[in-house]
Amino acid sequence: MKKKPGLPDKRKLFLYELTDALFTLEHPKTVGEKGLEALAEALCAKAGVCILKTSLTQSFELIAKIGPFPEEEDALLWQEFCERPELLKVDSPKFIGKDRFPAYFGEAIPPDFNTALIIPLQNGGELYGFYIVLDISSCAEGEDLLHHDANFMVARIFACYRAAIRFQEALGLAYVDSLTNLYNARYLPMIMERRLLEAKKSRKPMSFLFLDMDNFREVNTRFGHQAGGKALVEVGWILERFVRANDTVIRYGGDEFTVVLPTASHQSAREIAERIRCAIKEHVFLRRDGRRVNLTVSIGVATYPDDAKTAEELLHLADQAMYRGKETTKDAVYSAAGHMK
Repeated sequence: MKKKPGLPDKRKLFLYELTDALFTLEHPKTVGEKGLEALAEALCAKAGVCILKTSLTQSFELIAKIGPFPEEEDALLWQEFCERPELLKVDSPKFIGKDRFPAYFGEAIPPDFNTALIIPLQNGGELYGFYIVLDISSCAEGEDLLHHDANFMVARIFACYRAAIRFQEALGLAYVDSLTNLYNARYLPMIMERRLLEAKKSRKPMSFLFLDMDNFREVNTRFGHQAGGKALVEVGWILERFVRANDTVIRYGGDEFTVVLPTASHQSAREIAERIRCAIKEHVFLRRDGRRVNLTVSIGVATYPDDAKTAEELLHLADQAMYRGKETTKDAVYSAAGHMK
């Protein structure tokens, strides 16, 4: 009976040392990036790609590439790559030659490479991502030994990945507003940075709304802060109802809210803002408490890249536009360019 090859002690120690640093990482994306570097070094690969879910509820996304890839990224090409049916079927380390690249990778992997080892990151039959290492120069050691190396390392990487996911879930509790259950202001810089990066890569616009409830202090004065809190919860409901699925609603503080609108042009953002304005104006607040309170909102709109190119500038311009509305008519949508509805 042929004995299956195992990992020599020196080799195992080398792989342990390569992956030890991963256990100090706190974000799944960083684990993915550093895991790819470790795999490429261990397997003597010319290049590599990491596709991963950065949270258990998100879809697959390109996390990292190393090696001689084109500098200009085609976002749609890589998005399609992450959804290739043949790739998603791989359930154990798999070698393929360049003749099979189109079926597994589409056009994302250039034809400069000759071989690929696909290594799924999975647990309990569920797929969380995969690594693709290209043109492994240590193939002479034998495919079985390479599979042992890959399986050993990916088990270590998955342990780090799972720990990072749990850490981020716990950390996420710090980004949720306890009153409205919306994201809070601490989350705004994170989502703005992410959406701006996506906008730059895809060369699509991104818009930002800054909302302030008009004369909201009167609600607290007349009915008390508990009633005011309930009214803010209702505002949150309206905002979530009238934005799109991939938009992000944030309670910025007090009676101020922001909305991050990926891929939305200035015109589209104004239309969304106008729907929100009308919905708030028509809504009867605190009806469940036997009251009939009417409120209005002033909204400022700013758009990348037309108005600004950084998160700070977008926030500042949308805030300024909102205040122009509050200082004049109230119950209005103003744009950063100064055009009134």
